[in-house]
Amino acid sequence: MKLTRRELAPLTLSIAAACASPAPQASAQQQRQPPLNLPPPPPLPTPQQANDLGGLALLGDGGPAGAVMLIGHAFPPGAVPRGHGLALRLASGDRPIEATLQVLARHSDGSARTVLIGLAAPALPRGSHAGVLIARVPARGGAL
Repeated sequence: MKLTRRELAPLTLSIAAACASPAPQASAQQQRQPPLNLPPPPPLPTPQQANDLGGLALLGDGGPAGAVMLIGHAFPPGAVPRGHGLALRLASGDRPIEATLQVLARHSDGSARTVLIGLAAPALPRGSHAGVLIARVPARGGAL
C-alpha cells in the first residue's frame, strides 16, 4: 500500500501530539518499592601474610556447608603470575577452603587479570559473616 503525503499528514500530527502529551501517572502497582532492610556490609579481612592478595566477606544465608559459590575477582598486573595458583582460607582459624579457579583474562605480562573462583562455602547462620583470604601459592600440578 502506497501512502501519499496528504494521507501521512494526520498520522504524523497524531504521533507528534502523543509524544508531546504528559506521561500518565504511575499506578499503585508501579510505585517505588521500599528499600530492602539489608544488614550493613561485613568488614573485609586484611592481608595477614606475605602472599595474601586480598579478602572477601561471605554473608551467611543459613545454607549447608559445601554449597558452591561463584565469584569473579580482578587482580592487578603481576599479582598472580603464570605458574602460580590461588589458595583460599578462612581469616579466623586459617582453615583452608576448597576452591577451583579459572583464568578468564590475562594482563599483557601474562599474569591473571580476572579469575572465576568456585568455592565450597562454609555453613553460616543467616545474617552472620566470615572473612576469606586469597593468597598466591606456587602451582600444584595445574597452574593458572
